[in-house]
Amino acid sequence: RVREARAARGIEAAARFPALTTSGSATKAKVGDLPTNELYATGFDAAWEIDIFGGVSRRIEASTADMQASIESLRGVQVSLVAEIALNYVEVRSFQNRIRVAKANIEAQQKTLEVVTDRFDLQLTNSLEVEQAKSNLAGSRAQIPPLQSGLQQAMNRLAVLTGKKPGALNVFLQDASSVPMAPPEIAIGIPADLIRRRPDIRA
Repeated sequence: RVREARAARGIEAAARFPALTTSGSATKAKVGDLPTNELYATGFDAAWEIDIFGGVSRRIEASTADMQASIESLRGVQVSLVAEIALNYVEVRSFQNRIRVAKANIEAQQKTLEVVTDRFDLQLTNSLEVEQAKSNLAGSRAQIPPLQSGLQQAMNRLAVLTGKKPGALNVFLQDASSVPMAPPEIAIGIPADLIRRRPDIRA
């Protein structure tokens, strides 16, 4: 759309200059035994509309404004794209941390089940505690597949947003990392400065 707007402005700006046209033709005729007649013709024409009332200038200004609005719309799309990339990156790291916590809980609950089972074998507890420990462990294990599925989906979205095939970034993101923290303060200036930087308002 930006390229289209630039081309449209170029067309409007061309109205300031003369329009030149040329033409040419050639004919050959032969009648009976008479010699062949050849006729050649060329033409040249130039037209120039003088912008007395400023119509051409106004059209160029309007086309320039349309082009600038298209550029700001492009910047708005870029802002949205960067925001989506950041959001999905945070989701990737969040899923990885949740999976790590879930696996740590599974290990702790596995040890708890072993302790409760040993106590049951020594008749120091009843079977209800053993079944409860087994239920807790099974519930924690059931949390892992949905988290892994969510992690893979977030990685795929991140790859698509960066112009790559799904799964292309898995190698770079497979090592878990902490969720990036935003700075405590962001220098955005006064509200009027923020409004002036908004692409939609600039458009």
